[in-house]
Amino acid sequence: ILLTSEFFNNDFKEFDKDIIFITTHLTHPQTIKNLKHNNRNFMLAYRGSEIAKYLKIFKYGELSEGHSVANVAYGLAVFLRHKNIIFIGQDLAYGEDGFSHTKDYQNLDKHEGHYQRDFGNFRALAYGGKGFVESSFIWNLFRSFLEKRIHEANQL
Repeated sequence: ILLTSEFFNNDFKEFDKDIIFITTHLTHPQTIKNLKHNNRNFMLAYRGSEIAKYLKIFKYGELSEGHSVANVAYGLAVFLRHKNIIFIGQDLAYGEDGFSHTKDYQNLDKHEGHYQRDFGNFRALAYGGKGFVESSFIWNLFRSFLEKRIHEANQL
């Protein structure tokens, strides 16, 4: 979506120097414009879709399915045979203040009201097993699917 294209509308200079950004072929065109504008290295990766299957576009393979960035990233890490995979920033819970993101998050206003809607319906064990945190229906699906994929990969 256009809103998330803004995450790439900045220039971190040396920090981005050796990073290759991977985005799906379904990304918003503004994302590509922002990546190019800031001279970032990137690649478009196929992520299963019905139209691509119909057109038989499989020449370069595909990223694993997933309904969140973490699921796709995990699939890529497993495909590359990485063993020690660390997720940074993949928090699928509301903070004690009821917010889903930090106060300086540029799209915080787009998330208003979600906490109240989901409060008390989707609780998950907190990090370190100490207490519980509030989550949302969608985040709970993301987490459950990711946990399932991690379990399946560990069975191989």
